[in-house]
Amino acid sequence: MVSWPEIINLAKNGKRVVADSRKVKKGDIFVAIPGVRIDGSVFVLEALEKGASYIVSKNKKVLKRVGSKGIYHPNPSLALGELAKAYYFPRGQKLKLIGITGTNGKTTVCFFLEHLLKKAGFKVGIIGTVLVRWPGQEQKSFMTTPDCLTLYQLLAEMEKTGVEIVCMEVSSHALSQARIAGLEFEIGVFTNLTQDHLDYHKDMQDYFKAKSKLFQQYAKKAVLYGDCKWGKEILTQFSGEKLSYGFHHSNDFKVLNYKLFPEKIKATFQLRDKNIALELPFIGKYNLLNVLAAMGVGEFLGILKENIYAFESCPPPPGRMELVNNEQGLGVIIDYAHTPDALENVCKSLKELPINKLVVVFGCGGDRDKIKRPLMAKAVSRWADFAIVTTDNPRFEAPEEIIKDIIKGFSSEFKYLVEMDRKIAISKGLNMLGKQDILLIAGKGHEDYQEICGVKYPFSDKEVVFKILEENNN
Repeated sequence: MVSWPEIINLAKNGKRVVADSRKVKKGDIFVAIPGVRIDGSVFVLEALEKGASYIVSKNKKVLKRVGSKGIYHPNPSLALGELAKAYYFPRGQKLKLIGITGTNGKTTVCFFLEHLLKKAGFKVGIIGTVLVRWPGQEQKSFMTTPDCLTLYQLLAEMEKTGVEIVCMEVSSHALSQARIAGLEFEIGVFTNLTQDHLDYHKDMQDYFKAKSKLFQQYAKKAVLYGDCKWGKEILTQFSGEKLSYGFHHSNDFKVLNYKLFPEKIKATFQLRDKNIALELPFIGKYNLLNVLAAMGVGEFLGILKENIYAFESCPPPPGRMELVNNEQGLGVIIDYAHTPDALENVCKSLKELPINKLVVVFGCGGDRDKIKRPLMAKAVSRWADFAIVTTDNPRFEAPEEIIKDIIKGFSSEFKYLVEMDRKIAISKGLNMLGKQDILLIAGKGHEDYQEICGVKYPFSDKEVVFKILEENNN
């Protein structure tokens, strides 16, 4: 039987590594990953028939049948990461990785960092919820953090084209499933932790445990949101170099004061012993925290002082507090907010502006955390003047049942209506707008589809707004 170091050397010398039996070619190393629904061990015979040279598994019964081609590993997901690193980075990882984790804010911090690093002269790559991008390449993203082998392949391509730093969103699913196994992160960023994904994680403690793995196992330095108990816990546990940020005076980087305008924020930050005033070209009080997170990374990289004013020309990512400019002058905002905390923060930030009325169009995804549905309604009713409850991505769940769960969270006096058709819901919201009113279309942000019964139908909130306004003009 071949030893583990020997298998690693084979991967370093170009022996291909696969985790999907359908992709196996003669001579490959097949890693049988125990999945959420199916154990990869059931595909071992198929992999052998297709010519796999070696099988990595933790299933001893399967390995007995495989014989000398079998290699035991107690954690195949970690094994896959080690093998992928050997195959894609045989001389070691040269890329500097910045990992951003947290319930909300990952995408925005990623985009802010990309902007800052470009201003500082770096060749930058980003991997996240909206897209994967590096100089000369841009592709749509299908998940926040790709599977292990896809991720390594992307990073290897980036390194070949001269990318020096990659900013990457790291989801709790990715951390639980060891998709980033083997990678070294220069800096880890923790943005916050609020209720989400409790359909996958059994409770908030389990959710936190997944997020904290980035700092326990991967990151050399840490930039941590210090205004919540979860961030404080990581701050206490983390033994490496660390920096806290937030609104509270105890943080290393903090907001001293700010003023919100319809299209910008004026703010003064205290960065340890130095104060800096900036005029930021986006809205949302919570975005001040995303700026601080990016500043913290810049500080560790030694580029913040010379490039601090880069934030004054930093646009928000698509579908993140995105103002939809239109000839009619209507106040329309599109935002990805799909958790109670995110929705509350967006609504609260908009109500801090000099506006008359806030109308919110929102729904909740199907086959996902049902507990948060009434909490979403509660967040909206706390700040909005009116809500239109509609479909989001119902997936395989009945939209009527999702909406029933949502409306349980509205207070008895709050005014709302239910409109199943998302396009009609948006149209009704637009028709309600008067001078200095705002329509917030929440939940889908940058997404250009609506998923119903396994089919992704073309649907972009932004494009729908433009079509409705055009139809109303004609």
